[in-house]
Amino acid sequence: MIKIYLTDINIHRNECIYRPILYGHADQFTKVVKTPSEADIVIAGHGTWLDKSLPLDEVGKYADSRLIQYKESALVLLDGQDSASLIGTIEVFNCLKSIGYERLLIAKPTIYANKDDYKIQCSNGRIYFPNEHGYVHSDIDWKSIVKADGLGWIFTSLLDINPLNRQLSIPTKDIDIFARYGRSKQSFEHGIRQDIPYNENRDKINHALKSHFKGSGKTIDLFDTRIPESEYNARMMRSRLVIAPFGYGEPAPRDFISMLMGCTLSKQDMSHLDMAGKELYQPYLTYIPLPHDANLMDCSVLEPNLKMAENMREMVKYVKSMQTTYLYAFCDNLVDRFNRF
Repeated sequence: MIKIYLTDINIHRNECIYRPILYGHADQFTKVVKTPSEADIVIAGHGTWLDKSLPLDEVGKYADSRLIQYKESALVLLDGQDSASLIGTIEVFNCLKSIGYERLLIAKPTIYANKDDYKIQCSNGRIYFPNEHGYVHSDIDWKSIVKADGLGWIFTSLLDINPLNRQLSIPTKDIDIFARYGRSKQSFEHGIRQDIPYNENRDKINHALKSHFKGSGKTIDLFDTRIPESEYNARMMRSRLVIAPFGYGEPAPRDFISMLMGCTLSKQDMSHLDMAGKELYQPYLTYIPLPHDANLMDCSVLEPNLKMAENMREMVKYVKSMQTTYLYAFCDNLVDRFNRF
């Protein structure tokens, strides 16, 4: 039984990433303790130690001020941010190591499958938003990074759904394409503007949809203004195909909700990621992949496919059944890594 202390459970960003540990049957092999002195391992969610409003050369000092009490502990920086980018996290890790945090690891639910992708210049470390003047990851100690299997958006979302008890076939499908995703307001991350590539990506996809299907008679539900969640879900349920573009990260709750409603999912290609639960994203078996560069989008591939929706539903059932196994492997990996220090 591994004794784990979770920092700042009351912070929403932390609580979301901790949820599978707290409620995902991890109590079979872990015990969440009330004080760090009782713990074998301290797990600190990014809501504790990462301040995105700070420039990158200041994030380490801030993190130290928040984590100093755990300096002698076996400490895990759990980066639960939406994307595989390690922006800010690497700077925090390198700073803490330089000032004496000896037993320190990074845990991340999603990472780039090709480590060289972290050398690509892109907006905020997100390779699907290339930028020749963008951020480049540097000095990554891969021996200190553990893939946080069983955590992240996929597994937090799966705690709230039971695909075994949902009806796949929805009788009324009078909307051909559901593309009701919004735009971001002005947003900065470590002084770097991030809403511009976010909005440009979505605008390009919308332009491609409108241009390709103009005069086709297809019904496309595009975002115009925010609507109540109940109406949003009702419209998605009536849709044959749902488009879920990348935002500040790749996996999204919309992916799983659309599956439960018997919709075909289409989103930008997920093959660049290494993550537990990747079985959910098998090109042309469970979803229709789109290029990262929305300028290259070919709308002719967007055909609703009930078999694809059924395949994704089966994969969700499988991944949900594997959640405890993934969590056990993650915790066991942490113990193994710390035993090497």
